[in-house]
Amino acid sequence: MKNLIRAFSTAQIAPDASKLPDSIEWMPAGRHSICCSKDDAPAEIEVNVDEELVSVLNEQLQAARALADAGKASRPYIDFDHAGGEAAAIPTEFFWQDGIRLRVEWTAAGAAAVSGRVYSYFSPEFFADKSGKVTAIPAVGPIGALVNTPAFQEIERIAASLTAQKSMIEIAKALGLPETATEAEILAKIAELTGAASTANDIKDELTAAKAALAELETKHAEHVKASAVAEVDRHAALYDVPEAVRPIIADAIAKDATTGRKILAGFRAKRQPAGAPPMKTSASQSDHIKCRSTAEAWGKL
Repeated sequence: MKNLIRAFSTAQIAPDASKLPDSIEWMPAGRHSICCSKDDAPAEIEVNVDEELVSVLNEQLQAARALADAGKASRPYIDFDHAGGEAAAIPTEFFWQDGIRLRVEWTAAGAAAVSGRVYSYFSPEFFADKSGKVTAIPAVGPIGALVNTPAFQEIERIAASLTAQKSMIEIAKALGLPETATEAEILAKIAELTGAASTANDIKDELTAAKAALAELETKHAEHVKASAVAEVDRHAALYDVPEAVRPIIADAIAKDATTGRKILAGFRAKRQPAGAPPMKTSASQSDHIKCRSTAEAWGKL
C-alpha cells in the first residue's frame, strides 16, 4: 500500500521514577503541516485530525490484535526509529482526549529507553490519501516508533505525559480517590464537591436571609409593643397621678414586662374621685367594714 507516512513527532517521553504513562499521544488534534517520510521519501503534507478518526483506527487495531491472538498475523507494536526491529511497547487501544491517544503496554526495552531518556519522543505511522486525510494504520508491523527527531511540533512530550500522570495521581489522592482513578472519575469527584459547595452556599444564603427577616419582624414587634405600652400609659394618665417625665419610663417597663409595669402604673392613686361618687366616711368601724367590700358595695352601704 502506498502513501505510508512516518511523522517524526515532538512528543517527548520524559523519565519518571514512579510510573511510566499508560498512554501516549499518537497524533494531536487539529490541522498540521508536517515534514515526514512518505513511502520512504522526504515529504511535507498537511493532515487534519478529528475525533471521528478514533473509531476507525481503533477498529483496525483491534482487528489486527485479534488476528495476532489467533496466530494468523504478527502483532502490532511500537518500535524504535521506525526500524521495524525491537518492540518498545504493545498498543492496546485508541481513544480521544484532546487528540488521538494510544494506550500501550511497555516492553522492558521500551521502559528502559524512556526511563533512561534514551528516547524522548513518539512518531506515528499511518496511511493518508492525497488530501492528507488519515485513512489507516499498517495492517502488520509497527504503527509508530520512539524517536528523537519529531515532526509534529505540537504533540506532547512523553516527559510531560509522565509529569501530568504524576500530578493526576496526586490530585486523585487529595480528593480521596485511588491512585488509579481515571480523569473522568477525578472530574466527576470535582463536580460533586463543587456541587456540594454550591448547595452549602445556597443554604447559607437562605439562612442569612431568614435571620434578617426574623430580625426585621422582631424589630417591628418590639415597636408595636412599645407603642401599645405608651398608649396604655396615656389612657390612664388622666386618672392616675403620673408625672409627664415618668410616663416614658413606665411605658418601657410595660413593654419589657407587662405585669410589673402595670403594677407600677396602678401604684399612682387617682387625682380625684370619679364624677358623682359620694365622699368616703372616716369612722374607724365603717372604714374597716368598707375594706371588706367592693367599691360599689361600699357606696351602696353608705
